[in-house]
Amino acid sequence: MGFGVWAPQPPPQASHPNLEVTDTSFDGVRVRVYKPQGQEPGSKMAGLMWFHGGGWVIGSVDGYDALVGRIANQTGAVVVSVE
Repeated sequence: MGFGVWAPQPPPQASHPNLEVTDTSFDGVRVRVYKPQGQEPGSKMAGLMWFHGGGWVIGSVDGYDALVGRIANQTGAVVVSVE
């Protein structure tokens, strides 16, 4: 009858050739950091925090990887996507 547990699979991580993408955690919270390449070491950059929707039930940094990567590329800002 189609009953069962449906577990959505996250899309594969997008390729971001112009970004340095790092998965890490801040005080135990998983984050993915998108840093545009080509910046001088020690130079100041704009920053943005991305909190996906989903009400703590659905959504993840994986699901928004392509979108957040585009935001970082188009703005030139470091973007931190929070799980």
